Amino acid sequence: KQWYQRRVAITAGEDGYLVRYDLNADTYIARDHLVHGAEEHLFVGNSGWAGKSRALVDFDITTFNTDLTALFDDAESVYLRLWYEGAELAKPYNDPRQMERKLAAHKIVKTWNEASATSKIASQSGDSKNRWEEEMMGELNDYDPEVIATDIISEGEDQHNIYFNVTSVFKEWMEDKSTDHGILIKDSQHESVPGYFLKFASLNHKDPTIRPYLMVCQKK
Repeated sequence: KQWYQRRVAITAGEDGYLVRYDLNADTYIARDHLVHGAEEHLFVGNSGWAGKSRALVDFDITTFNTDLTALFDDAESVYLRLWYEGAELAKPYNDPRQMERKLAAHKIVKTWNEASATSKIASQSGDSKNRWEEEMMGELNDYDPEVIATDIISEGEDQHNIYFNVTSVFKEWMEDKSTDHGILIKDSQHESVPGYFLKFASLNHKDPTIRPYLMVCQKK
């Protein structure tokens, strides 16, 4: 919220302006091994019977003119905005716990496709399958273990916007657009503990105002 207020103030000044960029792909992967790229929501966490779930989002960096556009600030210029809709229990569970969950954003380093991504497969063309290094994605070969940004969702929190500072990764994409494979959002605190999923609006949500997007503060 503080970042958003700061950037809105900048838009009214002479130094920079805020631009919204839509994402081009998102999905979530879960232990059910199914494709979820066309669904209205993204799920993160662990909901007992359904097991772990992680969200993947991507922005097409080729639509961003890196030659004519400069970021306002090298450390705080690009934020991924997600709309948190609340916690949800996937199936009946003996001891559901809506505990605090710490979300962590990581850089994805392997090509994936929302039309075919599952817990085991990153992308598929015909009968050719590009698999994750390990189920639910592996560190190093599927995603960078370094945490880009974090956010904590406490028990009972109401619906609200969440902002992840992805400026550092966006700058890497600007330098080499071929490295843009998107962002992974996972529970870094209690992912192995059953409880509730955290539910976020996806690109397919019926309400376009709460779909995920990037907020970029650019120099004039």
